[in-house]
Order: sequence, then C-alpha cells, then structure tokens
Amino acid sequence: MNYEKKNGRSEFKFLHALYHNETTETESHTDIFPFITLDKDEKTKGFSFFWRLLNFKKSEDGISGHFLFVPFWKKIWDHFVV
Repeated sequence: MNYEKKNGRSEFKFLHALYHNETTETESHTDIFPFITLDKDEKTKGFSFFWRLLNFKKSEDGISGHFLFVPFWKKIWDHFVV
C-alpha cells in the first residue's frame, strides 16, 4: 500500500497496480486492475470496462461511448427537442 500527497495532488496505490487512484483539486482518475477505469473532472465523467468493450463519457456536449467496440454518441439537447 502506498499513499503520497504533494502540491494538491494525492495518489493511492494498493498492491502496486491492483488499485490506483490519482486525485487533484479538479480531477480524479482510478484504475481497478485489470479492466475498470473511472475518470472525473469539472466537466466530464467517464467509465470504461475492458477499454472500449463498454465505456461511457458524459460531458456538456452529450453522452458518448462504446458498446462491444461500436461507438455511440447522443447530444443531451436531443432529449428536449420535440
């Protein structure tokens, strides 16, 4: 287990790469070996399982991602247009 905090940035590791989390004042990145990644910053949130087998990214522009490596994208504004 390893924890470091320097200049507004913290990093936590468990069993070297089994669990890895890096956090700053504005963003966070987490890896859970071998397949899961979580990303978050002020404007976006993201999740992936096995890279692009399944991933989602939500931002101000809309929602995007991949399912079984096939990309998709949806503007949030499209939900409100009649």
